[in-house]
Amino acid sequence: MKTFSTIENWLTTNPSKEEKEKVLNLIGKLEVRKTRQEVYALRHQHNKLNRIIKSMNAAEIAVPKEIESQTEVLASKIKELEKVLPVPQKRNSKK
Repeated sequence: MKTFSTIENWLTTNPSKEEKEKVLNLIGKLEVRKTRQEVYALRHQHNKLNRIIKSMNAAEIAVPKEIESQTEVLASKIKELEKVLPVPQKRNSKK
């Protein structure tokens, strides 16, 4: 298979409709994968901050406003990114 440096170069070869669909599907899958990885990283940070807040509350230490605001910002970012992700399809059970 020949490789191209840009999409424009590839389009000049007049690819078939099936080839275009395959490439667009591949690009879409890669973007979904990157978005999921970003969501997982944000969730990790959010969970870490929540553990810190929980520990501080258990030790009866005042939680700084920066940490609370940071958790709210992370939660909103996670919600926005999850809206972009496609809904996973349910797998059929083996019954």
